[in-house]
Amino acid sequence: MGKKFKLVLTLLIIILLLISPSMQAKNSLKNEEEKEIKFYGFIFGITGGVFEHANWPVGFTKLEVDGRTRISGYFGFYIIGFLEIGKTYEITASKDGYYDKTITIELTFSRPINHINIFMQVE
Repeated sequence: MGKKFKLVLTLLIIILLLISPSMQAKNSLKNEEEKEIKFYGFIFGITGGVFEHANWPVGFTKLEVDGRTRISGYFGFYIIGFLEIGKTYEITASKDGYYDKTITIELTFSRPINHINIFMQVE
């Protein structure tokens, strides 16, 4: 991909991230007791450059790697499919065939629910 395309994609993601939190709060988190919230997205911007692309923003406030909080804010995440709150998922990521990494992800609620916390461990 060209540099201009990556720049345009990055700007589009930033715009979506600014719009996304209020829509997610209204549409996805209506019931604090709901345990089957599902969402779809793509991870990017994880330390170490594991992921490079993002197509759908997901809002959360805490990202932990090996038990330490590394980043707070909004990110997308690189998972194809639907995720359910309270379940743990493992995915394997590769970049241009140079390396593979296993990422364990667990989603939990924060109260009051206005975001989703993601615990992520990279092995």
